[in-house]
Amino acid sequence: RCRGGTAGRNESLRDFNVSIYCEDSQDLTRFPGEIYDLIHIDGQQDGDGTFHDLDLALRQARYILVDGYHWTRENFLSANEWLWLNKAAIESALIIPGYAGELLIRTKLGEACTIDVNIESSLPLAQTYTSDYYLNDCGGYIEWRRSKGLMIDPRLQSVADIGMAFGIPAKVIDLGAGRGELTRCFAQQGARVTAIDYSADAVKLIEKTLEDEDSTRQRVDIICDSVLNLNTYDGDYDLAVASDLVEHLSPAEDDRLYQQVSHKLKPNHGVLVIHTAPNQWLYRYEHPRQQKAAIRAGFWLPRTRRTWYERLMHINEQNPRVLKRQLSCHFPYVLVWFAAPNDWGGSLFKHYGVSDMRRATSLFAVASHQPIDVNVIKSALGMEPLSSEQAGKITLHVADAPSLMETSGRYKIRVSLY
Repeated sequence: RCRGGTAGRNESLRDFNVSIYCEDSQDLTRFPGEIYDLIHIDGQQDGDGTFHDLDLALRQARYILVDGYHWTRENFLSANEWLWLNKAAIESALIIPGYAGELLIRTKLGEACTIDVNIESSLPLAQTYTSDYYLNDCGGYIEWRRSKGLMIDPRLQSVADIGMAFGIPAKVIDLGAGRGELTRCFAQQGARVTAIDYSADAVKLIEKTLEDEDSTRQRVDIICDSVLNLNTYDGDYDLAVASDLVEHLSPAEDDRLYQQVSHKLKPNHGVLVIHTAPNQWLYRYEHPRQQKAAIRAGFWLPRTRRTWYERLMHINEQNPRVLKRQLSCHFPYVLVWFAAPNDWGGSLFKHYGVSDMRRATSLFAVASHQPIDVNVIKSALGMEPLSSEQAGKITLHVADAPSLMETSGRYKIRVSLY
């Protein structure tokens, strides 16, 4: 099939099976037809145009041929940035030298590629949550591969710190548990934990995370099912955590999830802790501003920098207004704040202006049936700077430590701070 030109049949092609469409590819959300062996991209070559056409082609082509790969700097940079963001869906890429250069891309076209984004249910996406995703893309995978859950990334650690801010919970439900780092963290503190994930690969990874922790494993129930299945819930939970889950569920599914959790938390005591990324305002407002600034500086950035997995799985990216409004339908007390890597307290600790809100990468939320003490949460995420006089009164005493330590080894040391 050929795209562009004049609608109808060109006489020079009358002996061939050819359909001609007069369309602007920038207005399309999908190319005509289904799956193609090859899609040839030779459009405006203006960066954004190439990026958009590549996004469309990835879902329908076994091979993609980008014409004019070296034709303009913008085209070259946009194609390379696209390769980086979509590396999880690419088998290989080959540069073909020539007048303007060609780029031949072989995709990993499969069932996952044909799933429509913005679907009304998360269930068709279950097949996309594979070990490859959890071990090569899902946040915290580097720490997991290094330590198999012993070390967790700062984002997950912040969720754990918030969850334990009001005391060590006795009973926890980990919703969309993924590799199981939070499950392990709470179980190691003595909590009884129910870990739920509808991905069979995730369940296997949770088992691996716990396999060297016999006593910890005994306090964990692992369930391979949807978090929307009420039959998987027990009840009277002190704490429910949903880390990077709600953006993977449709609005209706989130509403149902909040309702279920609200009823299953311990009355007048239980707390729901949520982390979600990206903050939708980052992609909607800040990325376009950054793109314009990059172009003025002689560089190029895509208008929105979503990875392949984000475009596929994020069917309901959150903004603070929607997140708080939905939670408030089921919880009388809701706290939402902006955050970013290395600044997980974010807008809890300082005033955020409009530009700060746009740049924030993450959103946190705490929901409960009892008033939420903000200062308790703040104390779990950081502390106000001490005065010189206060700092001078601090003493550190090592209570217990190995007498001999090997280089690069990992050890636990008990200290007292006065």
